[in-house]
Amino acid sequence: MDWDLYNRSLTVDGNTRRERVVNQTQRNINRRIINSPSFKHVLVDGVEQDLVITSSTEMWHKKIDSMPNERIYMGSIVEWNGRHFIIFQTDTDYEVVQRGEMYECNIFIKWQNEKGEIIGRYGWSENLSQFASGTVESRIMMSIQQVFHVLLPLDEETVKLRRDKRFLIDVLTKDPMAYVLTRRDVVSNNYTVGDASEGIDYKDKLLSLALSETQLSEKDNVELMIADYFEPKDNTPLINDCRITYVGEPKVRVGGTGKVFNVEFFDNAGNVIDATAKWVLVTTEEDEDKFTLTVDGNKATITVKNNTNLLGTQVKLIVSDEDNTCEDSVFVKVVSIFG
Repeated sequence: MDWDLYNRSLTVDGNTRRERVVNQTQRNINRRIINSPSFKHVLVDGVEQDLVITSSTEMWHKKIDSMPNERIYMGSIVEWNGRHFIIFQTDTDYEVVQRGEMYECNIFIKWQNEKGEIIGRYGWSENLSQFASGTVESRIMMSIQQVFHVLLPLDEETVKLRRDKRFLIDVLTKDPMAYVLTRRDVVSNNYTVGDASEGIDYKDKLLSLALSETQLSEKDNVELMIADYFEPKDNTPLINDCRITYVGEPKVRVGGTGKVFNVEFFDNAGNVIDATAKWVLVTTEEDEDKFTLTVDGNKATITVKNNTNLLGTQVKLIVSDEDNTCEDSVFVKVVSIFG
């Protein structure tokens, strides 16, 4: 009997009985779950994934299980059946599968970041009219404004939202409702928090906000549904100078492979920036057909026919940017094939 083969067969599912039970359970789930009506193909943060989705007592509240050896994270947005859901709770135990819960998204918030880029996020909200400005008021007083509690994914954009940030949230663009951020909570729903001084991993985290009803402003862009809209600044560097560069001397050999020229563009601080070059080769009308200018972006190559009558002739190479903000030129001399 081959005892080595026998011993390997005993540990193929794990080295301990517990490991073998876990691995066998995972295999059984993978084999059987695909026949379950609860087995769903979804998108999680835009990536295809399989989940087991079951209903709870509320239709907008779903319980979910991951497939074995896969993870789910709080704050992830699940797209399924044409709807969006936000995962708001996950189990820390995912040895076999990971369990979680998600709410159907009922709010989409848009705003501009500091660069003027329009950002949008799905989330879940509930009406908390007894809360005003993010704090509980006396229950005998009647609230005259709407206040919503909103759950959003915590990410590199939402983390920058601060008090007094305004939003337009409505199903109509005519006279939409405006809201202002009155409470920001990055603590309550984050169980993977660490030392902020060491940086932040946005995975598995939620942002909790309180939004209170406010007035429309003249700055609001109702067509885009962006509160306090501003025109993004054009951060394209301004071209201040350009310079033709080449290796050796500005000479082109008759009948040779050509002379290569490049151009660099500079801003006011002298930094090299990207720009589109326009090249022009100036020759006499008589010699025009004897020279060829080949342009490849910011590189230009001059070639000349094998004609000794052109020896000593000079042509002028000119470069500028598309808007003619800058210009540089160089005279190129025709020399023999031997230099």
